[in-house]
Amino acid sequence: RRALKVQIPDSILQRDEPVKSTEDTFFDKPSDEELDKIAKALNERVMFKDLGAKGEFIDRVARQGQVLYNPIGSVHQSYTKENGAFIFAFWSGVHAHFAEGNFRQKTGIDDLVFD
Repeated sequence: RRALKVQIPDSILQRDEPVKSTEDTFFDKPSDEELDKIAKALNERVMFKDLGAKGEFIDRVARQGQVLYNPIGSVHQSYTKENGAFIFAFWSGVHAHFAEGNFRQKTGIDDLVFD
C-alpha cells in the first residue's frame, strides 16, 4: 500500500554527511553502524502531516511475474497476504520509519500496521 500522492522532498532525504570515498570513483560499502546512523537521522526529520484524502493509502496488488516500484521518497508499506511472496528487491539499505508523533494522517490508514 502506498500514499500515491505523497512524496518526501529530496531536501529531507539528503545525508547529513557525504559517503566516504577511497578513490575518485569508488565507494566503500557503508557499515551497519553508518546505515543505522542514517536511518535514525531520517526517522527524526521525516514528517507526515495530515493531508486528508491526498494522504490516503491505496492497496496495490502485484501478481506473480509483475514488478512493484516504489520511487525514492515514496511513503509506502509493503506486505503479503495468506500465501506470502518471494521478494527480490534493489534498495539503498536505509529505510525511514516515522518517529512517534511524526505520522499524523488520520484518513485512509485503517489497514496500516504500526510497530
